[in-house]
Amino acid sequence: MNALATDDPTSYRPVLRLALPAIGYSILQTLIFIADRAMIGRFSSTGLASMQIASVIEWSLGSIFMALEVGVLARIGFLYGAREFPRVRSLAKNALAIAMTLGVFVAIGTPLVRASLGGFGGGSPESVIRGAADYLLFTIAASPFVYVGIASAAIFQGINDTRTPLIVGVLANILHVPLNVVFIFGGLGVPAMGIKGCGISSALTFALEAILLAIALGLRLRALGRDSADRKVALSDARDAFRIAIPSFAERVVFHAGYLTFISIINRLGEESMAANQVLISIEAICFLGADGFAVAAASLVAQRKGAKDLGGAVRSAKTALVLGTSALFVAGVVSLVGRDLFIPFFSPDPKVQALARSIIVLFLVAEPLLAYASIVGQSLRGAGHTFDALITTILSAVVIRVSLTWFFGIHLGLGLFGVWIGSTVDWGMRSVMLFLFARYRIKEAFRAEAASVRG
Repeated sequence: MNALATDDPTSYRPVLRLALPAIGYSILQTLIFIADRAMIGRFSSTGLASMQIASVIEWSLGSIFMALEVGVLARIGFLYGAREFPRVRSLAKNALAIAMTLGVFVAIGTPLVRASLGGFGGGSPESVIRGAADYLLFTIAASPFVYVGIASAAIFQGINDTRTPLIVGVLANILHVPLNVVFIFGGLGVPAMGIKGCGISSALTFALEAILLAIALGLRLRALGRDSADRKVALSDARDAFRIAIPSFAERVVFHAGYLTFISIINRLGEESMAANQVLISIEAICFLGADGFAVAAASLVAQRKGAKDLGGAVRSAKTALVLGTSALFVAGVVSLVGRDLFIPFFSPDPKVQALARSIIVLFLVAEPLLAYASIVGQSLRGAGHTFDALITTILSAVVIRVSLTWFFGIHLGLGLFGVWIGSTVDWGMRSVMLFLFARYRIKEAFRAEAASVRG
């Protein structure tokens, strides 16, 4: 039975039922991220600085090339809400095939990515550039597995299931930590390989996770019945998913171009600032989990309720996710500040890196609720298919505002990494305002169209 039939959109339960497992899955994904940095930080500060380059490139490539996930979640959620289960199956299979193809394409380009690291490093020491190249040699090559995993998780979200990715994430993390210990520090006959070993263990973890998710998804899709018998309808659904995803692809290209510029500014501040920034974003990544989980719930419920022709329910579900998510991120900001003397040393034993990170973490009190607001409203719009709105917002905020303010505060005024984080916090605030205005317009537009349809 479709869960939407019994869900009350004014209740927190539908949101929490999706958000909590999604947060749990994000926690597990981030634990991989955290384990890598914590272990590399203890192996060498140079390795931790290398992650400042490698992780950004890895994340940017994955995010850009898997913009398809936005269209897949929105379209599959819509079809699931409309109870068009054969079309859900067909679209899911097409999405996995496309994800695998994109992953192979990116993996083939691994040598080109590694060759471009010198220009992105912003004058970083050769040892830092070399460490980033060693890590990416394995993680970029694992892109087919990474992209299939991303697509599978998006499909699960569209069909109201965030628990299965959580279970798979638990199994992947159980494997990842001991692999990190062996390949980074050496053991069981394997020599210590530092950041290169971290790349190997991460690639193996990505592969296991993707395989398990694909198997679980195949079983879940089988329970939905047969594929759509009409190939024209199946192709039309795939085209609709692409149509929704194209602005998201453009958005992510623009966002990551701006973000890479943002990171290159940090890289010019020196190895100490690079390492301190890795400490801060590792802590912020933990905070972001709440925003990401509630954003997933908002996008999924908005898409499903739109498919069920329940516009009021879609709006109320998004508002519920927004209240819960921003509240959770404010609490996370407070905990980060209060526990800074516990969290910061966990990622780096360097006193200078620790002191720099402590001077900046107070900004989390403002930045984290704004991050939550922008993430949840943005995902709600994407779940409704309004990806062009997010594109315009990204062009104005992530590129124009973030890059210019980062340079102004960090470089021009000489505030260093603290100025960089001031610029990024202002960016989240401006992004929140723009997305609020877009959402308000789209809600009014949808209700006007519904009223006109009733009158007609």
